[in-house]
Amino acid sequence: MEMEETPLNHQAYIQNQTQNIKEEIKDKKGRLRPEFDQQWKRNFGVETEVVYVKVDPMAVNVESGGSNQQVQCEMPLEPSMFQRADAPTLSQLDISQILNNSDYEDDCSIDADKFREHETDGSSEDCQSEEDQDAEGMEERNHLWMGHTYMDNINHPGYKISEPRSQTSRTWYRTKFTPTKPNLQQPAYLPNICSSSKDAVEYFYEYFDDTLFDTIVKKTNDTALLKQTKPLNFTKVECKTFFGILITMSCINYPKIRMYWNRKWAIDIIAKAMARNRFSTLRQSLKLVFDNDVTEEMRAADHLWKVRPIINRVLEGCHRQERQQNIAIDEMIIPLKGTSPIKQYCPNKPNPTGIKIVVLANPNGMICDFVTYQGESNLAEEIVLFLTRTLVPGHVLYFNRYFTTVELAKELNQNGFKCVGAIKKSRLPKEVKSELISDKTLATKQGSHDVLVSSDGEMAITKWHDTKSSLYLSTIYAAESIGIRKRYDRKKRRTVPIPRPEVAREYRSNMSGVNLTERLLASCYSKTRMNKWTLRFIHHFIDLAVSNSWIKYKKEMQALQVSGHKIYQLWEFKRLIGEQLIESSLNNDSDGDGEESCVANKRVWRPLAPLPSKVKRTQGNAHMPEVGTVQRCRNRGCEMKTTISCVTCNMHLCLTRKRNCFKQFHTDGSC
Repeated sequence: MEMEETPLNHQAYIQNQTQNIKEEIKDKKGRLRPEFDQQWKRNFGVETEVVYVKVDPMAVNVESGGSNQQVQCEMPLEPSMFQRADAPTLSQLDISQILNNSDYEDDCSIDADKFREHETDGSSEDCQSEEDQDAEGMEERNHLWMGHTYMDNINHPGYKISEPRSQTSRTWYRTKFTPTKPNLQQPAYLPNICSSSKDAVEYFYEYFDDTLFDTIVKKTNDTALLKQTKPLNFTKVECKTFFGILITMSCINYPKIRMYWNRKWAIDIIAKAMARNRFSTLRQSLKLVFDNDVTEEMRAADHLWKVRPIINRVLEGCHRQERQQNIAIDEMIIPLKGTSPIKQYCPNKPNPTGIKIVVLANPNGMICDFVTYQGESNLAEEIVLFLTRTLVPGHVLYFNRYFTTVELAKELNQNGFKCVGAIKKSRLPKEVKSELISDKTLATKQGSHDVLVSSDGEMAITKWHDTKSSLYLSTIYAAESIGIRKRYDRKKRRTVPIPRPEVAREYRSNMSGVNLTERLLASCYSKTRMNKWTLRFIHHFIDLAVSNSWIKYKKEMQALQVSGHKIYQLWEFKRLIGEQLIESSLNNDSDGDGEESCVANKRVWRPLAPLPSKVKRTQGNAHMPEVGTVQRCRNRGCEMKTTISCVTCNMHLCLTRKRNCFKQFHTDGSC
């Protein structure tokens, strides 16, 4: 309803406007249309809220004069107008304040129990269409709004104008995704030097050096001297022998440790290197830190303080390895069934129960960095940013749905890293959830996909349906390139090609690095039972160091163009490391008189020959020798005399060191 050019103090004009208000309220019947609220907010940027009130019958009086006007209206009370029984009843003063706009303020300062903003009926002539209302002419239009004009609201000191919503406020579009390609800065890391004369144990020394062995020896002796009256006399040579035995055991994996010293099943290189009781004593007494040196504050701050030296040393060796441009971040579980304050349960893992570590790994399985999860919550994004501390800009990071968020992708992009990750549906922006094609629609054709690109062109969200729908957030790949993946169709009973976007292909190929590492660790894993979680930690990091060493050894051998059958497999490489650690102690030619020479002078244990089984001993016992009188040997060709005869055959046969006619006679079957 457009206002007429009539002075506000004219009594006829006031009565005319009051009558129009009464007619509009009767038409609404007390129930305001919510859809017009949304239209009003779209057009004017004004936040409105529908409130139902009870109106008492009042009479209309107009007192003209000056700028302050008091208007009172009279309207009948209709039961159909009230939709809420708990609606507040407004007094005559409240209605007068509403109609004259005398106490209008912002929503945050208005008493909600009395009144709030009201909207006009959608059928009013004052309501323009969306096409006719733009932001440029907004200030020039007067709209009658429950007794006061839109211009009155603007001029009121307590009113704040909201910016009109733009028609181009979308942030995600279906368009071509063309991000900038990353450029890895060079030189990124230490050069990889190949050496054909390098022994297997030299690769292992990159993670376990003499400094770590000296620390283990010192802390173990100090702890044993504190708990026992008799010194342990643990040496560095004996420590290397102990670790060599641990590595060799993991290649054989007997169910019981005692079987390695069994007379029948003993392994010579283990049984001759160390006695069984000595090995058990060292295994129970092995320490990495001296407990009295660790304060209560340090223990509370770090749950892994008992194994912190070996973690730091292995981590230092991992940092020296070469990193590829594509690198993955994923979880890994250290299997543990004992008690630990940081033990986690992660389903869908080969070993779901244990201690969780997050690793940074190359696609070939080389672990370059890791961090142990100690029970913190909501640190997925912080862990990813922490693992990038040793990387240079230009890498492409791959991680699973546990880490992926839109905020993390923005942060990595600002730091110079590109990323690809599977993302949860709950972490998608609201606009993306509504814009993406539904799973039901994509399921009509296997291999279909949908892509949404952010307004700045830095991120893309791809939804691809294979056997089920998958969501990917990427700052480098989308679906610009479509590949083919073969799937077996049960209905057609044959393999059919399935279109696959580029982001899905790259994610699968580069995320397999951590899975490859887990398979390598499981192939030669130490399966001996242990009650201490510290021993499980030590065993795991020994296996991790051997796995990294073998990957580097294999890469260097391939660079030297060594044939594949001459390259050691993982279990052979691991067995070779254990043998070299043990033999280095057995062949120790120390010229000192201290602890290093006492191990070499120890008596070497030589196992006795095992007794045969009862079946083997009693097999063929029908022909037994017996000592009797002297007679000539009955074996063909022998003319010597003997006192040995066969109990069953009753034949005298020679049985001496030079002649064994007894065996020859029964073997030829002459009896």
